[in-house]
Amino acid sequence: MHLEVRKVKSFTGMEGLGFNADLYAGGKKVAFVIDEGCGGSYLYRWEGKTPAERAANEATVAQVIEALPPEPMPADAEEWEESLYPDGQRIAELESFLAGLVDDFLSNRKLERQKRTAIPFKTMACESGSYYLLKHKGDVEGTKAHILKKHPDAVFL
Repeated sequence: MHLEVRKVKSFTGMEGLGFNADLYAGGKKVAFVIDEGCGGSYLYRWEGKTPAERAANEATVAQVIEALPPEPMPADAEEWEESLYPDGQRIAELESFLAGLVDDFLSNRKLERQKRTAIPFKTMACESGSYYLLKHKGDVEGTKAHILKKHPDAVFL
């Protein structure tokens, strides 16, 4: 079973970006999640008509998170972060996992919007997670050919 977010809405809060999102487990909506952007914990409104159904949805999400493999400490981790990775590994947590899902959702939505007017592409020179854009002005194939002349290693997104 996997977790995904849908209907993500982001906004600027008092201490950074916040969001509202529907959380799905195995294609079934299990919660509505709110990050108020105020530096506190996320708020969850678990789906279900009875307390038992809501508890079951919460337990399902907890099982998915517990089943995730630990993540290695990043090479560029700050000194204070070393306490989070006592043995070089960090156990997955729901909030950090959800933050990643929301970031991916927002990045994909931004990329899809950019594709309407530009050609996104990567080259070997791109940093991890970044890409270039070139406006196509309606001539998608001609723009791709132009990109490939200058960047033969280009991969279109």
